[in-house]
Amino acid sequence: MATAPAPAQSDTLAQIKSLIGKAECSSDSQCQILPIGARPCGGPAGYLAWSTAKTPVSDVQALADRYRGEQQERNTRSGMLSDCRAIAPPAVSCRAGSCQLGDALDAR
Repeated sequence: MATAPAPAQSDTLAQIKSLIGKAECSSDSQCQILPIGARPCGGPAGYLAWSTAKTPVSDVQALADRYRGEQQERNTRSGMLSDCRAIAPPAVSCRAGSCQLGDALDAR
């Protein structure tokens, strides 16, 4: 049975998603990848696409840092384990007026 995230974590993730909104863009250069959360073995739990056109970098980074800290604390407290598999960052592009994640970036 899966455990629901702690309320503070849910609130922080909801704030991040609200701040990002629709991630509106007019070019690929406005689209960024936001590492989100923390895996027990290190690295982000996932990624979100966001746009510099509508979202201040400092605001989104501060919330992402807080969320990562919350997850790291939860992982430590619970003794959570993971498969330690690296999750490659996805590509991001502006499609249909919003920043969207694509396939993993080529590691060449």
